[in-house]
Amino acid sequence: MNIVYANNFSLDTLNERQRILSNFLLKFFGDIKSNHNGCTVTLLGASKNREFRISLAPADKSSYEMVIIVSNLSILLELDGWHEHFYFDKIDLFDCFLAELNNFLIFVLSNMCKMLTYQSNGKDYKWTLVSSDGKVMSSVGIIIYNYFGKKSIVEKKVVLFSDANVSDASVFLQKYV
Repeated sequence: MNIVYANNFSLDTLNERQRILSNFLLKFFGDIKSNHNGCTVTLLGASKNREFRISLAPADKSSYEMVIIVSNLSILLELDGWHEHFYFDKIDLFDCFLAELNNFLIFVLSNMCKMLTYQSNGKDYKWTLVSSDGKVMSSVGIIIYNYFGKKSIVEKKVVLFSDANVSDASVFLQKYV
């Protein structure tokens, strides 16, 4: 796994929680980089709107791209078209939030999770995060799409952790969304 620093990467303009989250994410991706070739992590430094952005580019088409944006009040996690905001501005136990975020990231980057992308005439319109036991964790979609088009479902996975041992990720989704 390669880590690329872009846009004169700097944490200086971030607030305290953003710096903690950014350091946490840098350590998270730094710890796994040596074991996984083919993926590229790109770090985009803080901009005028005080965001920190990390993207994980997949090694092949059977994987999804992950983008994490740390803003003043939340983290936006994107997996291809699926996305969710996790708000941390009103969290008292920030260390617990980080531990649960760690488990959630391991979950979505393990064989315990897959992304189902629904297509109509080859264009994506719905993204569903599914656990290995078939439980739908979360789903997002667009309203306007070709309803009469030829439907298909594409399954994608990123397996950076083959033997992940994390508790049910839906707890994290319910708690912080």
